[in-house]
Amino acid sequence: MAQDFTEHAVRGGGGVTLYVREWGNASGQPVVLIHGWSQSLLCWTLQYTSDLANDFRIIAFDNRGHGQSEKPMVEEAYADGKMWQTTWRR
Repeated sequence: MAQDFTEHAVRGGGGVTLYVREWGNASGQPVVLIHGWSQSLLCWTLQYTSDLANDFRIIAFDNRGHGQSEKPMVEEAYADGKMWQTTWRR
């Protein structure tokens, strides 16, 4: 059961900093977990502490305005779908 993680800060659309964690098998097939509205990456605790992490590289992030990611205070930062994109590469 993986509980150790690596943290990343990546730039999302509009330069917003997103908080990312990854667990598990670094050479495993990546599985990206995306939470819903009004949540954070912590909602995936049962997944990243399970045996899945033995075989998979599990990646989760806090969406803009959620959890430890940056929280822009202007409406425009949330209204344009392009602002929800990121260019993160491993």
